[in-house]
Amino acid sequence: MIFQAITPEQFGDLMNELAEIKSGVIGLNSERNDNWVRSKTIKQKFGISDQTLQYYRDRKFIEFAMVGSTYYYNLDSFLKQLESNKSPMQVKAKVI
Repeated sequence: MIFQAITPEQFGDLMNELAEIKSGVIGLNSERNDNWVRSKTIKQKFGISDQTLQYYRDRKFIEFAMVGSTYYYNLDSFLKQLESNKSPMQVKAKVI
């Protein structure tokens, strides 16, 4: 393993660059219109069980994304689906 010593000034410059990157990432996230929430949030807000969410996912009634082993749901799409009272819409799932 190779170690590289840096001066306090270089360390300060590095921290400033990281702060700029962080603010840019936060800015990108705040510009997005998507409102994605985890399964836990959907279950708590709407009183829906794990089995019901699985049923909706399996039949593509709701829009969802899977990041690793965690499911995320588009809240706006989910609310529209609940309000529609029509046959569930077919949406594509995103696996990331």
